[in-house]
Amino acid sequence: MKLVPHFLRSRIRRFVRRRAVILSYHRVADARVDPWDLAVRPDRFAEQLDVIARLGRATPLRDLVRSMNAGRVPAGAIAVTFDDGYADNLLQAKPLLERFDVPATVFLSAGILDASKSFWWEQLTDLFLTAGPLPGGLEIEVEGNLHRWTLAGACEYSDEDARRDRDWRGWHAGAPTLRHRIYLDLYGLLRPMREESRETALAKLRSWAGRRAHPDLPFASARALSTREAALLGTGRIEVGAHTMTHPRLSVLNAADKAHEIQESRRMLEQIVGQSVTSFAYPYGQSGDYDAQSVAMVRQAGFTLACANVPGPVTRRTNRFELPRFHVSDWNGDVFERNLVAWLNAA
Repeated sequence: MKLVPHFLRSRIRRFVRRRAVILSYHRVADARVDPWDLAVRPDRFAEQLDVIARLGRATPLRDLVRSMNAGRVPAGAIAVTFDDGYADNLLQAKPLLERFDVPATVFLSAGILDASKSFWWEQLTDLFLTAGPLPGGLEIEVEGNLHRWTLAGACEYSDEDARRDRDWRGWHAGAPTLRHRIYLDLYGLLRPMREESRETALAKLRSWAGRRAHPDLPFASARALSTREAALLGTGRIEVGAHTMTHPRLSVLNAADKAHEIQESRRMLEQIVGQSVTSFAYPYGQSGDYDAQSVAMVRQAGFTLACANVPGPVTRRTNRFELPRFHVSDWNGDVFERNLVAWLNAA
């Protein structure tokens, strides 16, 4: 077993307040395009896990909350979580987590398992931000409203263009091309929609772009896990948590649909993994993506904790049903360590 280096020990001593952090990941993959900063390359993920392992404070999320319920937070505890349920969570992340003996909680959208396709935001990214031609104009009706765009000189997009724009992120000021601006417009339209309406809109977009009716991605890491893979994932030190059925913005749903998304996800996942599912994460997880009714329903469904996606450390006073998490980017070990130490010492 490696000893904790002196410089890390000295930083651990600075954890004068009893606080912990929960880390938020989505993918472990070398993504060609990553507009929402969801992917950490496998070699970088290994470096990050090495830092966590050497600190010796990796803690299962459920154990962290049990400690909170007992009135204490282990100083410097680090809990690792994943959202959505990408296939690479099993294929890439799990072997690395096991190598470094780091536990993790993976939140799965139960109704998307076995879809044999990528998530809707990945499909949209593939249509607009990867190399290849597109028609000169786009006209699409979305939930009764007609939207039009003219691509003009943006019909062609080369491999060189895609490499040039690879580091662009959706929150950056300005868009490098007209394609990116249309992509952001469509992302904003699709994000709050129900799964059925969104799939109808995506089918129209695929038809317009000349793609097959259903994207066949059985071997691509951007696809969702199958139910069999989800069962394999939820073994050892990996806990499976619920992330609703279809990954909606809970705040825009009526009470009946919210209840179905929350309760049915727990029931289905417990059948798949063969054990109790007591952890939950709100899709998107930012302010406005879920509401007080969503929180109450998560409690009523029998979950013991729920994660949001807002940054902040965990203390004894933190709401167990709105746990903050720090988003982890594709950083090398040194940059990750600096951020981790800063988060643990945040005021």
